[in-house]
Amino acid sequence: MTQTIELEINGTPPDLSGLVCDAFICESFAFDGKVFAPANVSHISFGGRQYRAYFDCGIIFWRSSSTPPEPWSDPEQGWNCPHIDVGALAGVVGVALNGYVMAPTATGSTIAFHFANGVQIRLEDMNDETHFSIL
Repeated sequence: MTQTIELEINGTPPDLSGLVCDAFICESFAFDGKVFAPANVSHISFGGRQYRAYFDCGIIFWRSSSTPPEPWSDPEQGWNCPHIDVGALAGVVGVALNGYVMAPTATGSTIAFHFANGVQIRLEDMNDETHFSIL
């Protein structure tokens, strides 16, 4: 018997096709100096509008944002949330987005952003730990 995995989305995925990438920042989650989720929350900006994409239990969450992201921490608790400028690393700032694809996986879900210069940034939630990759 084959089981079909369904994608669950919370919020409204924005229509970003054809818009230029202003920023693509991944906020990590680290505890006692060890990074557990390099892309815990992704702060993305296309065409002058800001969004947050994040995952929980395989669900993809989309939210609009009105302020640029800032790294933050709680030294008393031993955790921090440093930022990684994935857009600069991938060379996609200033590049148009062809589109993105969301899909469920056996361990969570994924979003693959396809840019006009051939670069792909993939966000993947694996057992509630979100990672990014540049392809």
